Amino acid sequence: MDINTLKGLLQKELHQTFFLFSIIVGFASQAFCQTKLSLVPSLGLQVPRCYLIDDAMADPGFGVNNFYLDLSADISFQLDIKNDWLFFAGYQAGSSGYSYNYGTYKVDNTTARVSVGLFVNRFPFGVKKHIQTIKWIKIDKRLKSRENINRSNENILYLCLFRLQGLMGLSIDKVAVSSYENEWINYMGAYERYTISNHNTASIFGGVTLQFFNYHRDHLQLTFLYSQGLRNTVSTEIEYILSGKDYSAKVGSRCSYFSVSLGYPIRLAKK
Repeated sequence: MDINTLKGLLQKELHQTFFLFSIIVGFASQAFCQTKLSLVPSLGLQVPRCYLIDDAMADPGFGVNNFYLDLSADISFQLDIKNDWLFFAGYQAGSSGYSYNYGTYKVDNTTARVSVGLFVNRFPFGVKKHIQTIKWIKIDKRLKSRENINRSNENILYLCLFRLQGLMGLSIDKVAVSSYENEWINYMGAYERYTISNHNTASIFGGVTLQFFNYHRDHLQLTFLYSQGLRNTVSTEIEYILSGKDYSAKVGSRCSYFSVSLGYPIRLAKK
């Protein structure tokens, strides 16, 4: 697949994602009275997950899924309906990857930890549901006068406020073309050759969001999420030498990952 073809596919998927979201926004705006539309940029850390395909010829110390971190950047539109249901759709620049270790100090007097990331364009869309409002650290003297405090504004007496929200959704994923695909590469003492079997794939995800707020305005948004790829995307052959012996293994990736991200909703419209 060449670069122009990939760009065309990305543009098509992006148009489809925002077309679907515009339909949801239009329907929800007509069906509900109190809605807020926000633009939410965010930055995060991802821990890509991989799996073992074949370790029959690997050393006893071989294993996968080291603690490997990669950065991600997101931007999405979010439709908030009465602070209860939220619909969102957007774009994420993230990664897919694999990590492994081999060797043991007791046997080989050495050990190695290797991690490799591949760029992935993701187009997630989904829904959030309000679970509970959490109120921490009450400050009785926050206001000079408490005469005007009622149920609608009593939240101003708390130092830390956030809405706990559950989220789930679907993502259309596009693994970027790599110039090193199907080539043997010497990487940190091991020789690797990876093959991208599916540039176009999908994943399902779920998690929780902590939406911090005060004075009836949303502030920082902290999200913990796990995404599970639906089919294999990358297979990697690994060859290495320990104590004069040749070893080999094979690992794969479905673009699955854990992540934590921090965003800030910018209100665009309110009805």
